[in-house]
Amino acid sequence: MIGSLINYKCGGSNALAIILDAFVLRIPEYESPMARDGDTLISVEWITPKGGRNLRPSSLYLRDNLGEQVSRRKAADKMRGKAWYNLRNFKVENAT
Repeated sequence: MIGSLINYKCGGSNALAIILDAFVLRIPEYESPMARDGDTLISVEWITPKGGRNLRPSSLYLRDNLGEQVSRRKAADKMRGKAWYNLRNFKVENAT
């Protein structure tokens, strides 16, 4: 999956990105509007300029009051320092 070209599929956006890092969110019983247990989270490098029809999603964050504390802390440590997105919001154009 790392190195795959993806397209953000929202409102006619043509924003393209390459997946740099990914992991599966494992927080038992975690469910929020942005992510839930079992979703694949990705960090990307955008390859299309921002603006116009190149809309980009907001990066996600973990809600503090949901899920088992140790699992949530591990996920938060992994996510530190990068913008993360939910793969379900993208279309994979080519998988490597």
